[in-house]
Order: sequence, then C-alpha cells, then structure tokens
Amino acid sequence: FDPEDNVNLTCNASNAAFAHPPENAVDNDDQTWWQSKKGVDTVQFELNLTQTFELVFLFFEFGHSYRPRGIAIEKSVDYGVTFKPVEYIVLDSSVDCNAVFNVSPVANFLGLTDPGTVLCRAFSGSSDKTSGDFLSVRILRDPVNLPRPGQSPLDSALLDFMRANYLRITMKEFQPIAISSNADFFSIAELKVNGRCVCNGHASSCTIGSTAS
Repeated sequence: FDPEDNVNLTCNASNAAFAHPPENAVDNDDQTWWQSKKGVDTVQFELNLTQTFELVFLFFEFGHSYRPRGIAIEKSVDYGVTFKPVEYIVLDSSVDCNAVFNVSPVANFLGLTDPGTVLCRAFSGSSDKTSGDFLSVRILRDPVNLPRPGQSPLDSALLDFMRANYLRITMKEFQPIAISSNADFFSIAELKVNGRCVCNGHASSCTIGSTAS
C-alpha cells in the first residue's frame, strides 16, 4: 500500500516481479526498495562491507513508508559477531531516546571531549512523508556542523570509533499515522555508505575488495 497516493501495491516475496528484497536498498536505483514484513514493528537491516573501512557518511532514502519512531545504527569490526552503537535517530529526542533505546538524548558535540560520543538526536524535517524522505548521518560532524571531538590533534579513539566492516540498522516502532494508514511496515529505497580505507592517511590508492552484501 502506498499511503501517499492511496493505492494498493502488489508485494510477494516469492515472486521476483513483486518482491522487495534487501539488495534493492543497495542497487543504486531509487525506484526499487527493500520492504519489511507488514505488522512487524522491530526489524534489522544488515550490511556486510566485506573489509574494514573508516566510516565517514551514511545516507538513507526511505521507500513507500513512514519513518520509524527510532533508528539505531550500529557497527561491527568482527563481521557481525559484536556490535557498538554509532548513532540513534528518533522522532522526539526528549522522549524517544529513553523510551525506545534506553539512552539519554545527546543532540550535538557542543562541550564534549569523547571521540566515541554516540548521539541520540531527532530526525530533521517533517515526519509524515512516505516518499522522498531522507536521512543523513555524518560521522565527523553533528547536525549543527560541530566537529566530532578527537580530530585535531588526531585521537586514536576517533579512528577506532570510525572503523567498521559490518553495519546493522534497527528500525523500531510505527508512527500512529502509519498504523491508521495501513502502512505498518518499513522500507529503504537507497542506502549509501561512504568511507575510506584504513591506511593512516598515507596511501596513494585504495584497493576495494568484493562488493558489499
């Protein structure tokens, strides 16, 4: 169902013509999308980067769905065995950081000194869109463009925070409008990850391994 156009969409995971599998989120085509099972209000989307990078930027374009109440972005350096949080994004940081993820709101880096600070901040813009809705996560800058601590002079703890070879995105809880609109599912049209090779800034080139999955 596309709540914006008020029309039904055919979805069938067993039929390739009507399926919305995870690979649709990383195919560089925003006309295709991954879609979760209807009515399941906590889902996880995992991305194997196949080698270790230093994360710089993540970009999400949502598909035919409303934003979740909260998104947790986690990273792993052992290919998905253990995870550490990178950032939390919620509808209302004054309530949802604690209610959804049991963490305190941290909107920006103002006055902070820990390079491993994990933000829990609110989405920007309107929360009632079902197409053309975007989310950007900058590892080295906060939403008000303050730099993450540890960049000057360069702190090894910052490099540790940036390094990842596997990502997990958890989407939790539907907005009331999603339930009332019969759009109780999550979707991602495009997920892009920008990073750099682990070379301490001294390499003249970066060799990329096999395609992420």
